[in-house]
This record gives sequence, structure tokens and C-alpha cells, in this order.
Amino acid sequence: MFKFLRSKAKIFYWVIAATFILFIFLAWGMDVTGRRGGRTTRDTGVVGSVDGMPITAFEYDRAYQDYLGRMRQQNPDRELSANQRAGAAQQVWDAMVRDRIEEAEVHRLDLKATDDEILDILYNDPPPELLAQFKDEQGKPDLAACGASCPARSCSR
Repeated sequence: MFKFLRSKAKIFYWVIAATFILFIFLAWGMDVTGRRGGRTTRDTGVVGSVDGMPITAFEYDRAYQDYLGRMRQQNPDRELSANQRAGAAQQVWDAMVRDRIEEAEVHRLDLKATDDEILDILYNDPPPELLAQFKDEQGKPDLAACGASCPARSCSR
């Protein structure tokens, strides 16, 4: 039995080699996978889309790294765990999807803001991020400290 198998081994090896070469020719040479003919995710860098608006790998990675940087600033003495990184990745993805949905809705409803509306919000109800830059000794917002650099102060109200 083994003599028979050994005598036919050369044919078996040739069949394997021919099949391998044929596979390489079909997969790479004739492009049966379709990867070169059409744009793939790897070529375009698109990792997802919401209502036709793409989310690129570069954009996602940049947002993810920024988010990790903010997490490290909040806890500089602690190393981030795998669970924290996974949670951060999910939060960044959710935020990007939410932003795309909001952007699509703004375009659909054709929402626009005038300069006066923006200045009114800055002057009467400034965002917390802006207020955080102008605090007094007690840590309370101080719009007087804003001075000439404050956009609300530079308008002709």
C-alpha cells in the first residue's frame, strides 16, 4: 500500500504545485477577488458611512487619539486599561455617527445661523468651554476679564 502511495507521490506534488500556481494566477493575475477593479475599504480608508457621508479611518483615528489624550490628561498617573480603551473607541465611534446624523438633519432642514444670533448666544449665554477660560479668583465666570479678546465685546451692540 505504501509503495503505491510513494510511487504516485510525484504526481500528487505536481498537482498541488499546479493548483497553487493556478490559484495565484486567478487571484492576483485575473483579479477574481475584485479588489483592484473596485475601490475597497482599504483603498479609500472609509471605515463606515452614515446616510452616504463617509467616516474615514484617518478621521476616526485622529478623534480616537484626541479622546485618549484627554483621558490621559484627566488621570496622568494611571495607565489606561484595555476596557477603558475599548470604551473610548466605542464612545468616539458613537459620537462620530451622531455628528453625521446631526449634520444630515441640519442639511435636510436647511438650518442656518446669522452672525447676530451667534453673537447673542456668546454674549448672553456663552458656552461653558468659553466661560472656563475667563474665571476670577473664586473660580466663577468673569466676563469683564474677557476684555478686547471677547467676541461678544467686539461687536457693535
